[in-house]
Amino acid sequence: WQAGFPTPLAGPGAELVSQQSRYLLQQRRHLQQRLTESQPMIRWVEQQVRTRKLPTMLALLPLIESSYRLDVVSSAGAAGPWQLMPDTAARFSIPMTPGFDGRYSLPLATEAALTYLGWLHQFFGQDWLLALAAYNAGEGRVLKAVLNGGTRNLWALQLPTETRLYVARFIALSQLLDRAAQHGFVLPSWQAGESIQVWRQ
Repeated sequence: WQAGFPTPLAGPGAELVSQQSRYLLQQRRHLQQRLTESQPMIRWVEQQVRTRKLPTMLALLPLIESSYRLDVVSSAGAAGPWQLMPDTAARFSIPMTPGFDGRYSLPLATEAALTYLGWLHQFFGQDWLLALAAYNAGEGRVLKAVLNGGTRNLWALQLPTETRLYVARFIALSQLLDRAAQHGFVLPSWQAGESIQVWRQ
């Protein structure tokens, strides 16, 4: 689960990950419920992630973004399971019309989000932590922080608290899943529910 997402061993990053681990354990019942109810979607997204040879853990990013719900809209205007902003959706050719917003479509949103994440990974020198931070805050803001800070260490950059917590929560989730039994966390059967079928025109 944790491949490509190094866990900070000390300092502010480690403290944030520990904090988010405690938060996720407090949300254990909800998290287990969403993992169980979203199995068909998670399994389908994981297939898309593997096809692109991206880290498997990215299949669970919508769990943090939207609890894997298709109908979520943030106060900032991000929408759908991957919480895409309108500008990002337009950038990656997601159709948005008065009668249809492709951000709510799991296949369309997943294709755009994974393309964006792959691009961010390359843009930031194959650093997944910076890519995740940029997915949350925008590549311009993260690039500015890197240039101003003179470091690529995410935890030493001047970034919004929300962004630092976002990356820390993602790492904490990977740790929780990796040591589920140790934390009394019951993982659902990964084959639960019927598989999603997608027809493309």
